[in-house]
Amino acid sequence: MTKKTNLMTRLRKIGSDPGDLAMRLEAANQAVQDERQRFTESAAGRIQWNWYVARLAEDIAFERTRLVDSASKRPRHGEPPPGAIVELFDQLRPRVLGLREINDEPNDAADPG
Repeated sequence: MTKKTNLMTRLRKIGSDPGDLAMRLEAANQAVQDERQRFTESAAGRIQWNWYVARLAEDIAFERTRLVDSASKRPRHGEPPPGAIVELFDQLRPRVLGLREINDEPNDAADPG
């Protein structure tokens, strides 16, 4: 299992946990932010992190769509109904995209002067 697959599994579990949406959203947001330490603080690390959160946001959108499509089916034994997870993913995706980092250093190549 890849680390991103592990994170998606963790996010699904958080989405199905009891509790109000704000608490689950904060836990999911923290789980995503905990992944940042895997990437260096360099420019290359920021690029990798930005790529990672963009792909994660896509995965969240895909999983949300999959869950919505399966909502008409009866959940398997032991599976939580998808409504709470969909609700979490609706709120989480924009937050994940907001975690992208902007390079604060000036771009010397763009400044001829």
